[in-house]
Amino acid sequence: MTGPFTAEPVEGGVRVEMTRWFAWVFGRALRRLSLSYRHGNPLYALQRPFRMGRHASLLQGLYPEVAPSPKESKDFLRRHRDVLADRALLERVRARWQGRRPILLTHAEVDEWIAALGQVRLLFEARSAPKTAIMWTSLAQETLVLAVAPDTFTEPHHQRETTT
Repeated sequence: MTGPFTAEPVEGGVRVEMTRWFAWVFGRALRRLSLSYRHGNPLYALQRPFRMGRHASLLQGLYPEVAPSPKESKDFLRRHRDVLADRALLERVRARWQGRRPILLTHAEVDEWIAALGQVRLLFEARSAPKTAIMWTSLAQETLVLAVAPDTFTEPHHQRETTT
C-alpha cells in the first residue's frame, strides 16, 4: 500500500485498502453522518425546518445554496432529502468499511462509496474540520474514480501508469 487509502481495479470491481488510522477517522465520520440522518434528530434534513430553533439543518449546511433563492433551496432539499440523506446507503458503506481487509467492492458499491465520501467531505466542510481531512476525503474519492475509470482526468499527474 502506497498511501493511507488505495483502490486498484480487479476483475468485476475494485480492491480497497486503507490504514487503521484512515479507517478509524473516516469510520467515525460515516457513523456521525449516519446518526445525523435519523428522523427526530434536529440536524436531520429539514424534518421540521420552521421549528428547529437554534439547530441548523445538516442538509442546509451541506448544501446551502442549491437554487437561486433560499425558498427554492429549501424546497429542493425537502423534495430530495431522502436521496441526499440516504441513511441506508451510509450503513451499507459503513458495514463494508468496518469489514475484513482488503475490501473487494463491486462497481455499484464503488458508486456508493464515492457518494458517501462526498457527504463526509461536505460534513467536514460544514463542521470546519481540518483542511487535511477534507483533502484526504477528496483524494479517496479521486482514487476510487481512477480505479474504475482511469481516463477520467486529462492532467498527466492523474493518469494511472499502465504496463503492457
